[in-house]
Amino acid sequence: MLELYNAINETNYTNLDEFEITTLEDVVYLSLKNDLSFIIGSTLNLYEHQSTYNPHMAIRGLIYFARFYEIIDKVYELESEIEKSINKCIENDVMADILLKCNSEVFNMLLTKYDEKKHMKSIKDEGGEEDEEHFGTLTAQFLEQGRIDDIIRASKDKEYR
Repeated sequence: MLELYNAINETNYTNLDEFEITTLEDVVYLSLKNDLSFIIGSTLNLYEHQSTYNPHMAIRGLIYFARFYEIIDKVYELESEIEKSINKCIENDVMADILLKCNSEVFNMLLTKYDEKKHMKSIKDEGGEEDEEHFGTLTAQFLEQGRIDDIIRASKDKEYR
């Protein structure tokens, strides 16, 4: 895809870290996948193959943008909660010296670092291996469907799982 993007846009991107595939997983037409979406830099690119005129393309674009807006909104909420937590720790003198010195590093670490083994171990300690397997499957399904709220709820609410 990166080669295609470079050819179409006369660019020379080579860093795959700048390239994020964002194609919606649940959009299939006549058992064929005919659309492609990705972000490079800060630009969302949406391509869809059409053999005939399709007046509904604007709606398809809106669906993509709405879903990406939801994801961005969730990230903003997470960033806001991390910032509130750091500030509360500082106010209550919990690791205040470190947080004042390394605020942005801690913020970025909390935003991007996730230890799956540790997380799954805590689930196992709380509910056993069967619950861990169920939660892993459920999380994968929710992630494929872009259901971030349900992942968060399932991680907090054992009965919801």
